[in-house]
Parts: sequence; structure tokens; C-alpha cells
Amino acid sequence: MFQIDLMQFKDSAEFKKYLLDMDNSVDKSEAMMLGWIFAFLYEISNIFAFLLVLVFRKNCMNKFLSRYVR
Repeated sequence: MFQIDLMQFKDSAEFKKYLLDMDNSVDKSEAMMLGWIFAFLYEISNIFAFLLVLVFRKNCMNKFLSRYVR
């Protein structure tokens, strides 16, 4: 914070109140951001798992067909 910003507060009690209010809103926004990050990572891992299963099934099916279908 700049010194100019600190001049808007009359005393230390007002500054402490401002910090407590800011701290609460910052915690909420940080929690929301972490929630979005975890949800995004979850979706990426689901897509990756789906693609792995798709590739694995295709490989297994090709091996099966190459053995029994000629």
C-alpha cells in the first residue's frame, strides 16, 4: 500500500476493520479460484482417462480380431 492510500484511514481501528473486511473477501475469492482449478483438473483427468480407455479397447479389439478372424 502506498502512503497516500493509508491517509484515507482516520485511526488504526478503522484500518484494522478494513483489513478484516478485505481478508474475508480475499479468502472467499481464493476459495472460489481453488474450486475452479480443482474442477478444471478433474475434467481434464476425466477426458484423459476416457481417451486411454478408448485406445486400450481399440488395441484389445484389434488383437482379438487378428487372432480369430482371418
